[in-house]
Amino acid sequence: MKPKTSDRLTINELSETAGVKESTIRMYQHRGLMHGPMLEGRVGYYGQLHLQRLRLIGRLQDEGYSLAGIGRLVQAWDSGRGLVDLLSKEEPVTVSRVEFESLFPRLAEEEDLLERLETLGALSRSERDLVLADDRLLRIGAALADTGIGLEAVVSEAEHTARSTEDLAVRFVQLFEQQIWKPFVEAGMPPDELPEILEQLNQVQPLAVEAVAASMRNALQKASAEAIERVMDGTL
Repeated sequence: MKPKTSDRLTINELSETAGVKESTIRMYQHRGLMHGPMLEGRVGYYGQLHLQRLRLIGRLQDEGYSLAGIGRLVQAWDSGRGLVDLLSKEEPVTVSRVEFESLFPRLAEEEDLLERLETLGALSRSERDLVLADDRLLRIGAALADTGIGLEAVVSEAEHTARSTEDLAVRFVQLFEQQIWKPFVEAGMPPDELPEILEQLNQVQPLAVEAVAASMRNALQKASAEAIERVMDGTL
C-alpha cells in the first residue's frame, strides 16, 4: 500500500487516513464540498488538498455549521471571493399574504409603505406570499406603531436607521479586516485556520451590535433628558 502521506491516495486510503467513510466522501463531492479525484484510467487518486478539505469540513461541523452552510463557505473559498462571502447571514422568513395580514394588519393595507420597505430590502412580495429579510424589524416597527407613532413615521425612521447603521457596519467590518482578516490573508489563508477565523468573525458581529445598542441607549437617555428640560422650560 502506498504511504498515506502520498499525493496519490485511492478513495479507500483517503477514507482510512481521514477517518471518513467512502460513501461520505462521495456525498461531499456530489454536494460540491470537495473536488473529485484526478483520474488515471479508471482509477481516481486523491491528494493532500482533499485530505485538508475533509479535515476542514470536520472542524466546521464540530463548530456547528450545517453541510449547506459549509457548502456556501467552501464554494466562496474555492472561487477566491472575499470576506463578505464568508459572513453568516440571517435566513429570510416566508409567510403567506394571509399570515402577513394577521401579523401586521395595519401595514398590510398601506401599499405605499410596503413599496418603500421593499425598496429598503426589508421584504419582497409575490402573488402568493412575502419574504421577510428579518421579521424582527417588522415586529419592532409594529410595536412602535402600537405606542401611537404613525406608520409612515416609523418607516421613515427605518430608512434613516438603515443609512446610519450601514456606516457603522462598514467601520466594524474594516476593523475586523485590518486586525484579523489581513494578517490571515498575508499568511496565505491556511485552510486549517478558517474555522477559527469564522469563529472570531461570528464573535465580532454580536459584539458590534451590543456596542451600538449601548451607545444608542446612552444617546437616548441624554436626548430624552434634554427634551424633558425643554418641556419644563416651555421651549418645546
